[in-house]
Amino acid sequence: MPNKQDALALLNNILLEQDPVRQGILIKEFQNEIWDSSIEDPLHDILGELAYDLDFYESDMKLRNEAPSFYGKNRLEQAITEAIEKIKQLA
Repeated sequence: MPNKQDALALLNNILLEQDPVRQGILIKEFQNEIWDSSIEDPLHDILGELAYDLDFYESDMKLRNEAPSFYGKNRLEQAITEAIEKIKQLA
């Protein structure tokens, strides 16, 4: 599991990536890293919640319209930004 600084860097990289395919790869790598960890602490709780939420991100509008739970880039950016703010508030 990433430490606080690594987590912030990883999330910022996802935000900065403009290519939807590459962004999807970064998201999956992030999710796999979080789900493979069994550490229980506040950082892992924030990252675990975000990893779950990111399952509903869909860059393709046609696919996104197939299910009301899917969301696009704006909600993706909001979810990651909120997680970054929560991480920054950790001691």
